[in-house]
Amino acid sequence: AGAVSIAAAFFALFGFIFIITQYFQDVRGYSALMAGVATLPFAIVMAVVSPIASVLSRRLGPGWVVGAGLGIMGLGFWRVTVLEADSAYWQMIVPAMVVMAAGLALVQAPATSAIMGVVRKDQVGAASAMNDTTREIGGTLGVAVLGSIVASQFSDSLNSAVSGLMPQQALDQAENSITAAITVAKYMPETVQGLFKEAAVNAFIDTVHQAGWVVACVAWAGALIAVIALPRGRQASV
Repeated sequence: AGAVSIAAAFFALFGFIFIITQYFQDVRGYSALMAGVATLPFAIVMAVVSPIASVLSRRLGPGWVVGAGLGIMGLGFWRVTVLEADSAYWQMIVPAMVVMAAGLALVQAPATSAIMGVVRKDQVGAASAMNDTTREIGGTLGVAVLGSIVASQFSDSLNSAVSGLMPQQALDQAENSITAAITVAKYMPETVQGLFKEAAVNAFIDTVHQAGWVVACVAWAGALIAVIALPRGRQASV
């Protein structure tokens, strides 16, 4: 249950990073540096909340804390389902990141402790490796699954919106990603450039909404597993 919780959390985390990076750079027009700076609130909240998670876990039990953390992460991703191209950074995006980061912080330490607490001393190394492996698996699946959703849905949406507006060869290149579409738009006649870019952005935002629902559901499913399977109640101090 601890491993599943961590995998679900990192599925959500890496999926979010995959989406928000493209959103910041291709939709909002941020540089790579500014896109990184724009995600700093996530790291700051993680640093603040992480020490609290261990205290709560000892008092309430990892089941409640990890479950609450994944549930809170799900709420953050649910917020992404109403994200728009011109959504206010401080009023919309930062609050969503704060909620996600707080949820992840509540998951990491208690779930890791749950994994390490059920093994013998001679199994500690293997348990630690398992903990790291589940993070990597969750993150890899997050990028793979959400990448597939975004790529396939973006291609279909863009094709239906601009079919006949440009040569098929250029459209085939633009369908690969929002980054490719924005690049192709730069070489289009000015008469259709704005229309095509708007269609590409709208198609991407639609895929972000769908991906947000997927990640939210994964986080909520992980929360249910954590509450059911992980220990609940006050834990002895170690």
